[in-house]
Amino acid sequence: MKIILFFLSIVVFIHANIVPNNKDEQYGKMILGVWSFQEASHDIRYYGEYLYKNDGTKEGYIEVCERERCIVEHFNSTWEIEDGFLISIVQSSNTEFLPPKLKIVDKILKINKMEMLLHSTSGKEKNTRILKSRFFNANSSL
Repeated sequence: MKIILFFLSIVVFIHANIVPNNKDEQYGKMILGVWSFQEASHDIRYYGEYLYKNDGTKEGYIEVCERERCIVEHFNSTWEIEDGFLISIVQSSNTEFLPPKLKIVDKILKINKMEMLLHSTSGKEKNTRILKSRFFNANSSL
């Protein structure tokens, strides 16, 4: 009996560490395309669009407006999904707010063809609702 339990535990360990997470693969397919979000708090308004490509790259912009002044941050990054977390690493941007090599980690709380709900674990913890605005095709761009 102990031998059977031993071999069973080895099989479970190997499966957990070698077999890819099927949920991550599903999330990776659903995330492809252009997503948009908007938020407002006090006097600050945010709007942004992200394009997730199937080659693991992401491009986007975030418009930040405070009263009458707006700043648009453009960026390029890589992305991957690991154990239900969306991990993005900034490659380049036009502002110091998104420096190269900045790692952004978000827990995927929900994702389907039309909406994604992320819980930010980088910096200030918060939930962000993002809506699909366009589906991915080989010629997609922002």
